[in-house]
Amino acid sequence: MLVASQICVPSGHPEGFIEAFANIYLGVAADIRARLDGNQAPTADYPLVEDGARGVRFIDRVLESARTQEKWTTC
Repeated sequence: MLVASQICVPSGHPEGFIEAFANIYLGVAADIRARLDGNQAPTADYPLVEDGARGVRFIDRVLESARTQEKWTTC
């Protein structure tokens, strides 16, 4: 049985925080289910690996810019 003291969400998170993750998981599960059934997966409405890679490249450029006198860095 889950009690309130076992909930892992930090205090202060807005209403809908957990539901946001639930929606991501729902989209991933729908894509997996479609592929397992041999169907075309619907357009992803959740972050993909490419999105994560783009975020990492952005952070890399921010760090590069911070280490130099040149503040505009090309992507």
